[in-house]
Parts: sequence; structure tokens; C-alpha cells
Amino acid sequence: MPALMRLFAALLLSAGSAQAQASAPRCGGDAWELAAAAERALLRGDWPGSARLYGCAVAGSLDPALAERATRTAFENGQYQEAVRQARRWLAIQPASEPARRHLAIGLLRLYDDAGAAAEFEQLLATAYEDRARGHLVLLGILAEEGNETG
Repeated sequence: MPALMRLFAALLLSAGSAQAQASAPRCGGDAWELAAAAERALLRGDWPGSARLYGCAVAGSLDPALAERATRTAFENGQYQEAVRQARRWLAIQPASEPARRHLAIGLLRLYDDAGAAAEFEQLLATAYEDRARGHLVLLGILAEEGNETG
């Protein structure tokens, strides 16, 4: 009987593994084909799948527009870990991008990485705004829009 239980457990594990492999994106290939697949996943409502496919597309591309689309799509659909990853890629491609750094900072904030978010907001204040007071007002507006669900 124990051998039968081990066999049953092995079958269950292999079935779960096969399903996970089937849902995992295949990285590699043309970035724009992957982006098109990400858009199709988005239309189906598969937000995590779309974010992963966009991640594969951006990994093989140096196009800042693609990195921006990947970041915004993940961010707008609540895939904050992927949004942070894509914002970092966007910044690697386009280091002076204020929207990329802002998405990174807010994504980190939504993931409760306060220290990381503070560092990114500080970088925004230091580089994105000529007038630091204006920068503080802009960031105050961004922070005021964020919910405070933890009290």
C-alpha cells in the first residue's frame, strides 16, 4: 500500500508540474511576437500571464517603448512585482526616464518596500525636477493618491 501511495503522489506532482510548464511563457524568440502574445493574454484577462510574456519580450529587447508598455500593463493590472522588474529594465534602457523611476517607486511602495521606494523618490527629487519644491508638490500628489489600506 505505501508503494501505491508513493506512485499516486508522484502522479499528482508530475501533473502539477506539467500544468505549470504549460502555463509558463517560453522566453526566447521575437520580442514583438512575445508582446503580441502578451496582448492576447491581456484580452483574455490573464494578467499574470500577460505580465510574464511582456517580461520575456522586454528581456530580449532594447526598445524603451516596449519596456514602458510592459511596465504600465503590469502596473495597471496589479502585477506589482513584475511591474517593478519591468520598471528596472526600462531604467536600464533609459536611465533618465522620470516615468520609469516613478513607476518603480510606486511599485516598491505597493510591495511595502518602504526603503526602496524612499530611495527611488529621493532619486526622482534629485534628478527629475529642476525646482525641488515643485518636485515635492508633484510627489505629494502621487502619494496622496495612494491608498492607505494598512492604517
